[in-house]
Amino acid sequence: MSQKPRWTVYKIWSPVTKRGDLSAVPALRRVFDADPTLWQKVGDLAAQAQETWLVVIAGTDLSLKEAARCKLDEMREELASVSPTPIEKLLIERILACWLQVHQADAAYANALGSAQASVAILREFTRRQESSQRQYHASIKQLELVRNLMKPRLAVFNPDGKRSSESPRNRRQTEMGRFAQAR
Repeated sequence: MSQKPRWTVYKIWSPVTKRGDLSAVPALRRVFDADPTLWQKVGDLAAQAQETWLVVIAGTDLSLKEAARCKLDEMREELASVSPTPIEKLLIERILACWLQVHQADAAYANALGSAQASVAILREFTRRQESSQRQYHASIKQLELVRNLMKPRLAVFNPDGKRSSESPRNRRQTEMGRFAQAR
């Protein structure tokens, strides 16, 4: 079965399954089993969340939406290592979703500031959303950095007695300095 007929079959069964008709699930499962790219695309919740944020941000402005997609693709490429691990890929997608949230919160706050109807309570809520999205964004970046640091190979340090140690040179120097101080 070629790609186009599988998508056609999916499009036929998808509305039925969206209504909750369980009798359609076996047929839909066969379509997914026959072409894993279908369930990978449909089931990519990170991409779906990003698309939802793009709709919220751009509305009907297709040029803004497409330019933002291009920016996301550029950022995805910049953040990815040569061969990213599955956890790195997940974290990169999270960073991208958070990036969209941060900028949407900033734009919403700016729009509220320009509105004569924005009360102090509304502005406070927009500020809270900005701060929350910024924290999530920074946390996701920090997690990616942490994962990458944990995956770096550790230096093997050879002690004077010929035994191998995995401690860092700095820690070894501190240990040796401590021994020297005790010997005095």
